[in-house]
Amino acid sequence: MLKYIRYKDHITLYTEDNWYTIESVKNESKEGKEETNKDIITEVKLRYMLGDSKAKVIIKELCKIREEFQLQTKDGYGHAFEIFVISVLHNIDYDIAYNNYIIKGKEDGKIDAIYWSNSKIIIYQIKLDFLDLNDLDIMKLNYVEFLKTGKISNSNTSDLLKFCNDHKEKLQQTICTSYKTVSTNNNKDNYQPKEIFEKFFENAIISKENNIRLELFVPMNNGIATLNKKNNVYAYFVSAKEFIENILKCDSIRKKENLYKLFYDNVRGYLGLNESIEETIANDSENFVKYNNGITVTGEVELLSGTGGAFIITNPVINNGQQTLQNLIEKYPHIEGVDLLIILKNEDNSKIKARISRYTNSQKTIKPVDLLSLDENLRKLQSELFRLTNSSTKNNSFFLELNSSGTKSYNKIVKTIYLKTNIIGLTEFCKLYFSTEDKKLGNWKSNVSTMIGELLSNSVEYDLDKALLVCKTISKYKIYVESIEDKNIRNILKVADLAFMYIMYKYKVSEEKAHEIIDKINYRSFFSINENERKSKLIDLYKSNTIVEKIEEIIKEEKIEEESLLIS
Repeated sequence: MLKYIRYKDHITLYTEDNWYTIESVKNESKEGKEETNKDIITEVKLRYMLGDSKAKVIIKELCKIREEFQLQTKDGYGHAFEIFVISVLHNIDYDIAYNNYIIKGKEDGKIDAIYWSNSKIIIYQIKLDFLDLNDLDIMKLNYVEFLKTGKISNSNTSDLLKFCNDHKEKLQQTICTSYKTVSTNNNKDNYQPKEIFEKFFENAIISKENNIRLELFVPMNNGIATLNKKNNVYAYFVSAKEFIENILKCDSIRKKENLYKLFYDNVRGYLGLNESIEETIANDSENFVKYNNGITVTGEVELLSGTGGAFIITNPVINNGQQTLQNLIEKYPHIEGVDLLIILKNEDNSKIKARISRYTNSQKTIKPVDLLSLDENLRKLQSELFRLTNSSTKNNSFFLELNSSGTKSYNKIVKTIYLKTNIIGLTEFCKLYFSTEDKKLGNWKSNVSTMIGELLSNSVEYDLDKALLVCKTISKYKIYVESIEDKNIRNILKVADLAFMYIMYKYKVSEEKAHEIIDKINYRSFFSINENERKSKLIDLYKSNTIVEKIEEIIKEEKIEEESLLIS
């Protein structure tokens, strides 16, 4: 039986196999049965809007919210979506959004959520579909009336009034109030649902500011040292227990599973639990502060006036001390007597922050590719590629994977929404991107760490069009190699991987043609030589920069042959 759903812009979605597949038609009516299950309607619309893979991730999140807070079902995920929106927009956990900012109950006065931060209030009305703009006027009137009189005279507002009274102190500290909607409307100050979903994916997998506001307190008797004349670097001692409790009070953290948000720029990554640190915590806690280098936090640091010592750090990053913090939090709350040195560096310049991460971790050898992952221009390129190729079609979506510890949390989502062949590692990207400019294929094949190391001292402006073509070429190569059934042939193509992709990219030829050229090079320079007379292995051919000359020789010959055929 044909089923259909009315979608926006006069589009009708329909199916003849119970939504296993989705078809669409515009400005036409379909004969059949209109779908009435609200959950199915939402799921189908999400699949049409985002593609099956991304929709699968979003639906899983909405189901998780429903289950966690025992929300009603068959409502088209409406209530779950409200919590999802507040969490995504403000980088907080679902429980923080639900328990603090969501208006619970049906009599909400057209207000779904009120979010406050630093004396700023945002009033939300949230819909997955169309919003009646009259609701926007009603929500404003209701909120303004409460601020002026402490009452709300409109009907159907009892739950809103209770919320406002429960949080009266917060709401009355308002410096700035704004009104936001989430809907399929195009009114001012409105987020489209698709914007929210894409922000969720961007938050989860793309390098970015973490939008965290961390508050740290300094014990009155400990004092604060200002380490430079510009008041940009501070240091103080605090009990490890107090420091961890400060972090866990942050709305964006709350539990140890969220600590990754603080470590994106920590290029050493998580090194696992340290036995020496564990031993000191257990048996020599009073000397912990003498043995340990402490924790370095970088961000926009503000020392609050009128306090014995309270700092607000916006967009905080723990550059050094990840292992220390992980060990301490594993033992928390049993870390009595353990003190820490905390160093705060006031810096919002991303380039300087990256250097801080690099230099504060220099005591341990770091792979050049991990250091390169901190590059501001590369992170900009990653975001641009994400937005440019953020298609509902998996084949046309590419993800440039930067190597840093903060990326570990997103692996499951990346693998769900991207084809394996379209996840492009930073090393393989650099090899093709730069070898097409300097023609040093041999060096990029055999000494990639050295070549990437040279990039660290340069500021490279990446060309988006070229980067996209590089990603497409790498993906095509991977798919082609996987399609080769003969294991020996497949291994030969892997040996020649960079040269193969170089040929495809530079001469704009198909995979089959590149394979043909590689075969000719291999035969002339390796297989045609008697096995007893070969002085090297096949891979040595591709570790030499002379491989470019061999490629150009074949290309030139084939061009001459083509011209001869045209003349004849």
